[in-house]
Amino acid sequence: MPMPDSQARLDEALVAALRDEPRATVLALARRTGFPRAVIAARLRQLQESGDLHVVAARHPAYDDRPVIAAIAITADSPIDPLLERLRAVEEAVLVSAVIGAFDITMEVRLRTHDELARLTARIRAIPGVASLSTLLYARVLKSYVHHLPVQRIELDERDGRLIRALGRDGRMSWQELAVEAGLSPSAARTRVHRILDAGAARIVVMERGGRFGRVLGVTAGLNLAEEADAALQGIREAPEVEFVVSTIGRFDAIVHLKARGAEGAHACLERIRAHPRIARAETWTHLVPVKEQFSEIL
Repeated sequence: MPMPDSQARLDEALVAALRDEPRATVLALARRTGFPRAVIAARLRQLQESGDLHVVAARHPAYDDRPVIAAIAITADSPIDPLLERLRAVEEAVLVSAVIGAFDITMEVRLRTHDELARLTARIRAIPGVASLSTLLYARVLKSYVHHLPVQRIELDERDGRLIRALGRDGRMSWQELAVEAGLSPSAARTRVHRILDAGAARIVVMERGGRFGRVLGVTAGLNLAEEADAALQGIREAPEVEFVVSTIGRFDAIVHLKARGAEGAHACLERIRAHPRIARAETWTHLVPVKEQFSEIL
């Protein structure tokens, strides 16, 4: 059921304001959007509790000791709920999602080496219910929340790590709450967080997901290209619906993931992608139920 126009306008204004300043106070968000402070506070809490909206710190991969990133697509030979539970427990997985398309489940995994990836795929193949799997190795990230952004190397200690982990759970956590997490004063916590963010070691991002209110639909397209990925995907990655673009090694040359307002919005964006003269083929799958999504490690 579509939400009322007034609710849609509120959500659009609130998300836009958060994207400009993820840690803005409720009062600042109310002034920016023109909606009453109480309305903004209630709706923000509702969207976050429902899973429709996540405001979190995503760590830059330059600070991760697992540089090998891959997507694993799985077909099942039985009901997939028990399999999803098994895959959610895989430590290396940062994303596990039930999908509709050529596959039943997709995963994104992060590892230290290619040998570790080979061992992991062998483990997954041996799980009851897995009929087959196909692996794509990420080569170059062309658009993402944090991966493609410039980063300055700074030394991070254990307290910095605690702050990043806390913000990875809730990027709007107060300075007092962050201080308690890291064993610091609020002013010291604030100074450290600003240092981390200014260096690009982490970035606070605003992500919409298809939670209880179903504002967005997630669709991934695997692309075969007529030429090198950077040139072919230049225009596609500028589309506002496109969340990330990755060149890959495997059955596709690239993956494009998009978030759209319902099926019509997703279809329109996919049609623009298919019409691109350098796209030879596009295969799509829709995300139905994400059972695991570690937002602090999102691309």
